[in-house]
Amino acid sequence: MTKFLVLGANGCLGSEFRKKLGEQHYYCDLPECDVTNIESLHKYLSDKKDIECIINCAAGRDAEILEEDYDLAYNIAVKAIENLAECANHLNAMLIHFSSDYVFDGKNQLLIQKLTHRTDLVSMVGPKLWESKWRLVKPTRL
Repeated sequence: MTKFLVLGANGCLGSEFRKKLGEQHYYCDLPECDVTNIESLHKYLSDKKDIECIINCAAGRDAEILEEDYDLAYNIAVKAIENLAECANHLNAMLIHFSSDYVFDGKNQLLIQKLTHRTDLVSMVGPKLWESKWRLVKPTRL
């Protein structure tokens, strides 16, 4: 059986994964594990070598704060994704990441957006979210 790690497990999306997947998987959220801090991730993952799939549901929920605090927005939208890509690579695990509608303007009626789709960024956070997508396709090797 595939062993999952759900990050942002106490949020709306993460708690739905917990309901569907059951308690035999790993679930974590702040303060237990901070996805913006690579050391925190390494510490949390140190005894969990059986993870085959990381599902990232962690997110900054207050768009107004993210619009005002560049460093916070960068850490949540870019650094966290870079950290998760590195950890998934190290574990040889699949990484599933959910994005925000702050990147795409919603005019494209496709259910799934691809990196090659036009974005028409709709906020100040949008460019950071767009950058994070490229961190997923170019993970850092340990």
